[in-house]
Amino acid sequence: MFERTLQDLIRGLRAHKASSKAQEDAFIQEAMVEIREELKGKDMALKAEGMIKMCYVCTDFLDMKRANYSS
Repeated sequence: MFERTLQDLIRGLRAHKASSKAQEDAFIQEAMVEIREELKGKDMALKAEGMIKMCYVCTDFLDMKRANYSS
């Protein structure tokens, strides 16, 4: 079974941001299905990698405009 690494996921997300919204959404859905499967497994290293990928996907799409720190 081939597991997509975090680096592969980041490259894919960046490549699909330039494409249409539908293609980007399809890529994210596919990645989330793979991540869910990793989290269901028994291998703790694979679960840890899945959690890291899930955190990256979730934080990548947060609106950070309100986190404006004034000096």
